[in-house]
Amino acid sequence: MAERKTITQEYLKSILDYDPETGVFTWRWRDGLPNVCNYRDAGKEAGTLRPTGYRYISIDHRHWAAHRLAYIIMTGEQPVGDVDHINLNKSDNRWRNLRLATRSQNQSNVPCHKRNKSGIKGVHLQKDCGRWVAYITVNRKRLHLGMFATKEEAAKAREDASARIYGEFSRLY
Repeated sequence: MAERKTITQEYLKSILDYDPETGVFTWRWRDGLPNVCNYRDAGKEAGTLRPTGYRYISIDHRHWAAHRLAYIIMTGEQPVGDVDHINLNKSDNRWRNLRLATRSQNQSNVPCHKRNKSGIKGVHLQKDCGRWVAYITVNRKRLHLGMFATKEEAAKAREDASARIYGEFSRLY
């Protein structure tokens, strides 16, 4: 696996201002840049919103996810693992909306897929027998939780397993 490039808190604070209440990054006046760049950029919001919903900021010809930069600015440390958006809004980079997560935790905090017909993550109807199946994925492995007579029973089994395994990262819908 390729090593991830790093950037320091000190360097970030010298070129960007971050407002933890709004999650907005703005460019600072930077010495060494042509005045035309400073007059064009200083004080303006940094980065662009990508079609994925995440904001990226280009620094020294490299694109950085804004939520990862917020973590570095606020803690002074490189994030180990993922930085999760609690409310699922990928462009909401307020500090209170961000938390460190493992990849598995981050994947558990995603909404129900749009093609899901039951409306509940990890629950589907087994058409050949007319029973509801509950499952949960942990570390890329699907764990069968059982077959149930009703969708509600399957949802309860999935909810209990998710709460036990993922705690605060658990999401059913």
